[in-house]
Amino acid sequence: MKLKYFISVGLLIALPRVSMAQVQSSEEEILPRSTYTAVTVGMGGMYNQDQYLSPLPYGGKSYSISAHSEVPVGRVPSAWMLMLDGTFDYAFTLNPAGNAGMTYYRGEFHPQAMYRWQLPRGLNLLAGPGIRIGGGGRLHSRNGNNPATLDAKGDLTATVLLAYRIPSETWPVSIRVWTSYGLLGLSSSIGYGQSYYEQQFLAGGALKSLAFTAPHNASYSTTQARIDIPLWNVCTLQLGYRLQYDRLFLNGLVWQHTQHVGLIGFSFESLYLLGRRATTSGLHQSALFGI
Repeated sequence: MKLKYFISVGLLIALPRVSMAQVQSSEEEILPRSTYTAVTVGMGGMYNQDQYLSPLPYGGKSYSISAHSEVPVGRVPSAWMLMLDGTFDYAFTLNPAGNAGMTYYRGEFHPQAMYRWQLPRGLNLLAGPGIRIGGGGRLHSRNGNNPATLDAKGDLTATVLLAYRIPSETWPVSIRVWTSYGLLGLSSSIGYGQSYYEQQFLAGGALKSLAFTAPHNASYSTTQARIDIPLWNVCTLQLGYRLQYDRLFLNGLVWQHTQHVGLIGFSFESLYLLGRRATTSGLHQSALFGI
């Protein structure tokens, strides 16, 4: 009887320890998930047209600063991730005669929910919806009656991304190519010859000037290609290219721009603050290239 008693007590003491060890080992198998971030600056050209300010097309140089992030959803590996894009663009364009200028400035924020499919040969295909929110305007150097226009937009978008990383310990170069298309949205608008004073105080205000946009009166697309090149153990250089087309036709007027920009900057991975093990561990898995 005493032998059975000691055996049962020993099992009661050992079982919790075994279960705790199993939980600890399973937790150790889950690596901290990192957030990918890239910050770049760019320079290129822009074709710019605003028929409220001038019927002529304008062209010139453009400058850009942008940030791109890929954020994992939760701690456990998942096929979903959040992709965040933010840009600020500035351009100074001239008419064909070169005697009048139009300044363009605009900021955009574009969060997207992306679902990942792992394809053969290390390729990753992602697709998902997003919301593009942008605001800015144009200033004309010689239009005294209507010297500026405001630009505010919100769009539902669809994005497709293809990514690949070279399976090399020495040069793990990664490539990303993605395209976003505008589907439906809302945009600010103003009539030909109408002033913003008339719009605000005589025509019911800015809210009544909002217009529904769809492919029949608006077209938006952005295509980006970026390559990350690790430079030994110093940093990761990013080179890229962005091509954007945005056209709006409202109240008989056309607002559009086509912009292409070469990008250069740096990318890095950062860990979530999940306690001592996550912050001190050198092991992590990327939201895009992780398991």
